[in-house]
Parts: sequence; C-alpha cells; structure tokens
Amino acid sequence: MHEVRLPLVMADRQPVVNRVEALSLLEAVRTHPAQRRTALAVDERLMRGAEARARDLYYHPELGPEHVTSDGKTPNEAARETGYRLPDWYPAQGNQIETLGFNYVDLGALLEAIGKSAAHADHVFGRNDLHVAQTFCGAAHLESPGERRRWRHVWVLWTAHPEDG
Repeated sequence: MHEVRLPLVMADRQPVVNRVEALSLLEAVRTHPAQRRTALAVDERLMRGAEARARDLYYHPELGPEHVTSDGKTPNEAARETGYRLPDWYPAQGNQIETLGFNYVDLGALLEAIGKSAAHADHVFGRNDLHVAQTFCGAAHLESPGERRRWRHVWVLWTAHPEDG
C-alpha cells in the first residue's frame, strides 16, 4: 500500500460584500428624517463602483479613511471608470461623491456617526445645494471573515448628479 501526502492549502477567506445591507443603507438614507433630497435612485454602475471601493479598502487597510484608491484614484475618477458620466464641472480629481464608514456593525450606529459629522451629514442627507441635487447613488457593505482585520466592516456610499445634469 502506498501512502500519498498532499500539502495542506489554506485559502484566505474572502470578504463578504453584502448587497442586501448596502440596499438597506440606501433605503435608510433615503427615508431618514434629516434627508433633504426628494428622490434617490440606485444606479448599478455606482453600486459596482462602491463595491470595488470597499474591496480595495479591505485589501489595503493602510488607506484608512483617505478618499483615494490603492492605485491613486480619487472617488470622482473611480466613478467615471464605472462608465457613470459625472458632470463636467466635477473636478477630474476630487471627491464630491463619497462617504466612508468603518467598523460600524449596524446601520443605526453608522447613521448616528454620520449625523455627528457636519461634512458627512451634508453629503449623505443633501444639506447643501451641491449634495441635494445628487439623486443617484450606490453603496456597499463589506464584512471581513473572522480574522483580525483593521476594518471588520467597510461601508461606502456614493451619490452623484444625474448624468444629464
């Protein structure tokens, strides 16, 4: 009888992108009492872009809450790469669209933290002329598997003006 020994290969557990949670975030933002937008519609390209952003933050935790991708792109650039046509007057490099949340286990805690930050609340709840006109959105919620990670939960929210506006 022959004995065969095979190497044990342990695959790194992949993060879970939870689209249901992301859509719950968008619904909570849309119906929040502080919301000043009259409409907020989901755009699939912005959803995919937000999901890619969440994965990038998972694999590159050193980025922290900086609004730049691991390859040096800003949120505006990343959104344009999805095929979404941001208005020409948005800076080529900049962030008019993104809010990030880290390590919030549930939506209530995330929304409470956003409400305590004037700049983030302005964006998320449309509290100024720029953001109230951003009526298309995408979001992502990524949860890392059990291992120790800097960001166990990553939330990404992108809002943008209509493509013709």
